[in-house]
Amino acid sequence: EYYKSVISDEDMEDYLYTADETGYKRGVEIGRAEGKAEGIAEGMAQGMTKGRAEGKAEGKTEVAKALLQLDVPVETIVTATGLTPDQIAALQ
Repeated sequence: EYYKSVISDEDMEDYLYTADETGYKRGVEIGRAEGKAEGIAEGMAQGMTKGRAEGKAEGKTEVAKALLQLDVPVETIVTATGLTPDQIAALQ
């Protein structure tokens, strides 16, 4: 009960309310920052995965085009690239 000799009950209540509000606001700021960082990291990981997949698909398409120009049979191109006959036909 030392504080009662230094600060009134009303002032203590105001102080505690202000401290609570400040702590709450700081917690929200920290939570938002952490959430934003997690979102950015997840977005980057998804973007990299998508980019790799698109690059791999593009590479298969380029190989298939080159093999078509060399008159390699479609069945062989299917085996070599994993593309479907319809996908290869669309490249011709």
